[in-house]
Amino acid sequence: MTPIATTGCPAYLAIHGRGSSSLVTSIRSGFSCSVDNFVQTFKTEITGFFSLPSLDRPSVDAVCIMSHPTKSHVMFVNEELKFKIASTKLIDQERTLNCGVYHRVYVQVTVHKVLLTTLDNVIAMWEAPSGTSITTSWIGTEYIVVATDAKEVICLQYDEVQSTDRFMELEKKLMKSEITCVLEYKQSILIGTIDRSVIVCSVNRNVLEDRTPILLNSIPRFIYSFCVLQEQKYPTSSSDECLIVGGDSGMIYYIALNEESGDFSTIYSKQLDKYRLFCSPVILHGIPAIVVSSISSYNIIYRSNPFEIHPLFFVVKESIHDRFKRASQRFLGNLFVYHMQQMELTVMWQGEDLIVVTLGQASGAISLKSVSMNATGHRMISLPQGKVMVISHDFSKDFGIQNSWSIFALNEFNTVLSESLHGLCSENEFVSACCVFNRKAEEGLVRDWVVVGCVSETHYRLCLYQRDLTNRLSKE
Repeated sequence: MTPIATTGCPAYLAIHGRGSSSLVTSIRSGFSCSVDNFVQTFKTEITGFFSLPSLDRPSVDAVCIMSHPTKSHVMFVNEELKFKIASTKLIDQERTLNCGVYHRVYVQVTVHKVLLTTLDNVIAMWEAPSGTSITTSWIGTEYIVVATDAKEVICLQYDEVQSTDRFMELEKKLMKSEITCVLEYKQSILIGTIDRSVIVCSVNRNVLEDRTPILLNSIPRFIYSFCVLQEQKYPTSSSDECLIVGGDSGMIYYIALNEESGDFSTIYSKQLDKYRLFCSPVILHGIPAIVVSSISSYNIIYRSNPFEIHPLFFVVKESIHDRFKRASQRFLGNLFVYHMQQMELTVMWQGEDLIVVTLGQASGAISLKSVSMNATGHRMISLPQGKVMVISHDFSKDFGIQNSWSIFALNEFNTVLSESLHGLCSENEFVSACCVFNRKAEEGLVRDWVVVGCVSETHYRLCLYQRDLTNRLSKE
């Protein structure tokens, strides 16, 4: 068994069996995500997905909003699991940044507007100041918090008693740096900025008063509290104990409020990746969760125990493997779940494509996947970039001992190269040992080389090969 360097899930490869029954098996701890099919392809790039629950039945979604660079599509899912355009009062001529429920009606935040509406009637609307655009927002219980490209934070409220068609605009706060994310939490407004800090403001008589900021080691890109899911779909009596902040360099932070001092502080941090993190709040199998994604990894955080971060890996159907591989190389979008009458439709998006996926239940299961080798595995060595090389041999009446090698990619678990090593060993020799090392080639480049030990009844010798995953091994 060989441990493999992966981006996310702890993994091992094992070889077992003999002859035609020989297998290479991956052993992974984490949650599998089965990639089932490409649902639909649209004419423009997809920039985000949002769902709006039914106001009468919160566990079932009424519509979803697909955002594009300059417009939005409001849709529902029919019985054939196809997305169809829905006729509503939601804005469709601008890019949607956020959607949610506020005071038992819908809120849609676009690049220029905040809309309070049902599916059929517009209740109120707020427009960003002339010459500015909304960059990020948060839909809370008391306020709708928006940030603009003019570095302003504005808290909006709607007075149900007055029943006007406009929001009340609380005092604006001008920030010194670009705003990356915002959050309303327990009568406080948290503002993430480009200078690697989270500014904390208390809401006191409609005035935002500065408190002690939270200093981080990376730029905060999202601040999240599970209470938004509780309020919108699955209310609970328990309270949130901490906030989750995702950083620009793959760091995730847990921030807690000290009730005595009233200050926020970092209580835990973890490096999930080396790239920017993205947040996707979802309801999976009735459980509120956050999918934290990056260019090279996916993780799930459940509300029941937010300090347990579960890796997520993909299992791809053979028929769509090549297409999915091309899509994933451009970085898949976040996870989106549409809750139907009897099921959940889970999709990811990339470019113009919607990809349907199936997530396993929330349990710490072990995932096994095997690939046949058709020869007895003998030696296994790790290669860079999550690959392994397996040396195998078989016995033939005509050729004696026949050696072969295969290279397996663990992330997709498909053989990327399988080549007979003709001339590697003489007749009745077999490979007894192998390793990989780096050496400078004549042109000055550092290349990987494979050393193979061959043994017979009379001698032992070493062979040196250049490893090239796009061509066959070449003997030096």
